[in-house]
Amino acid sequence: MSEAAIDRARSGRALLLGHSHVHAPMETLREDGLDLDAIAFWVEPGALETTPNALRFRADLAARIAVDRPIYSFIGGNAHTVLGLVEHNRPFDFVLPEAPELPLDTERELVTVDAVRASLEAIDAQYIPILELLLREAGGPVVQVGPPPPVFVADAKREKYPWSMTPDRPRAFAPPWVRYKIWRLSTALIEARCRALQLPFVAAPAEALDANGFLRDDLRKDVAHANGRYGALVLRALGLAP
Repeated sequence: MSEAAIDRARSGRALLLGHSHVHAPMETLREDGLDLDAIAFWVEPGALETTPNALRFRADLAARIAVDRPIYSFIGGNAHTVLGLVEHNRPFDFVLPEAPELPLDTERELVTVDAVRASLEAIDAQYIPILELLLREAGGPVVQVGPPPPVFVADAKREKYPWSMTPDRPRAFAPPWVRYKIWRLSTALIEARCRALQLPFVAAPAEALDANGFLRDDLRKDVAHANGRYGALVLRALGLAP
C-alpha cells in the first residue's frame, strides 16, 4: 500500500469489506464520491492467505483493517443463494416457523426447517473463521451487515446466470417464496451468530423491500445481487451517507 493510501486509511474513514454484497455500496462510493475505504475480497488477489496453521489477511489489507475506525462487514451473506436460488434436483418447500402464513407449495417435497437450517449452516461455516479473524484484527468497532432480500421475478431465460456453477442442477430458478423463506432463515442465523459474538447486526433497509418483502425491482443488479441505489440505502442506514 502506498504512503498516500496509508495516510487516507488512517484519516478515520470508515472501512467497508467483505464478499460480493459489498459491491453495492462500493458502487455508490464511486458514483457519489463518498470518502470511505473499501475492500472487496473477490477482486483482491490473495486477500485471505491460508497457511497450515492459520488464516490471515494479506499484509497490506491487514494494515488497513488494524486502523482505529469503524468497520462494516459484508462477509458471507450468500448461503441462501447457494442453497436456494437455483432449483434443486429434489424441489422442496418448508414452513418458516416465524411466518407460517407464507405460501407453501405442497406439490414440492416438504422438508423440516431444521433440515434447511442445517444446510445453510454447513454453507455458512466457511465464513465464520473469516469473521472471527476480522474481530481479532480490527482496530475499531465492527458491524455486520445483512444480505439483501431476493428478487421476486427470476427468469432463467433472461438472466445472465453462470449455470456452470451449478452443473448438477436444473437450469431454472426456485420459486420466489421458497427463495424468500430461505433468505429469511439465513438472515436469522447470521443475526443469531452476531448476538453470540456480541457483534452489532444491521438488516437490509426496510425501504429497499417491496410490499411482500422482496427486493424492489429498481434496486436489483442481477438475480443474486443489489445495485448501487440499494448500496446508497445501506450507507444511509449505517449513517455513512446523507
